[in-house]
Amino acid sequence: MQGILLLGVFMLVLAMVAEFGSLRAKTLRLQSAFDRAALAATGAVDGGALADRGELRLDAAAAEAVAREYLAANLEPFEVSIPGLTASGTAAAARVGVSAAPERAVTLSGEVELPSGLLALAGVGPTVTYRIESHSVLEGP
Repeated sequence: MQGILLLGVFMLVLAMVAEFGSLRAKTLRLQSAFDRAALAATGAVDGGALADRGELRLDAAAAEAVAREYLAANLEPFEVSIPGLTASGTAAAARVGVSAAPERAVTLSGEVELPSGLLALAGVGPTVTYRIESHSVLEGP
């Protein structure tokens, strides 16, 4: 009888570990999507400043547009695996910061609600808010 109870407890713990692993894998994929979008946005160089003055600067409006476009494209594959996630909605709600000088950087941040699954039994709640921030710097003369 005790063996059956221990087996039940072991199965529950195993299921919670698997759920935690799944949640962690989703957060890593989300972080990767934000990182790739921030990196792509640093390619939005202000061509006029470069041609006229030889100054390497970011075009803030273009960098923001590229960041949102890439973020939406990178999040699309996860819409199926993360209930309630919309790639376009998350990209539109993300905060994009562009500094043209002296650092020439793009910072992309946002929040995604992830279902907690079996972790709700441990008191986590029905969802977990994952806060993501990514920072990419354009380097050059």
